[in-house]
Amino acid sequence: MEKILDLSSHLDEFFTTGNESLENFENGLQEWLRQDTTGLITLLHRFVKYDKDKYCRSILYKEDDRFEIVLIGWEPGQGTSIHGHPSGGCLFTCLEGELQETLYHGMGQSTSTRFLFPEDSIRFIDDTHGKHAVVCPSEATRSMSLHIYAPPFSTTTTTTT
Repeated sequence: MEKILDLSSHLDEFFTTGNESLENFENGLQEWLRQDTTGLITLLHRFVKYDKDKYCRSILYKEDDRFEIVLIGWEPGQGTSIHGHPSGGCLFTCLEGELQETLYHGMGQSTSTRFLFPEDSIRFIDDTHGKHAVVCPSEATRSMSLHIYAPPFSTTTTTTT
């Protein structure tokens, strides 16, 4: 858990210097991940949960109303509904497997763009980019991802389809 506390310390310092959006923390997350990706994944296997009916969110760390670090376990084919993000956005990385993101532009969410994210890829999104849905596209392999929300995820909005 020391590794997660190290990340939370970097995030705390980042927000203390006046940053409000995670968009400028992408390089910090890349650097942190490169330090010991294998050890990190081994550690996170102790905390990740999987459920055959829905993807599972595990909150690893929450700093009041500033940010939270969430681990998500995805069984093949599982995905989110279309959703937005809090004001500081979301920075996420695929640690195992791959994820597919569909980005919806505009109020009607009629125009979409799809992105495939393999392991070690990092993506930032906030509502100025649009809303999105994320899915584990594999038919046979689980995925595991790490998400940082600022402020915590409870303030996001979901669009029903």
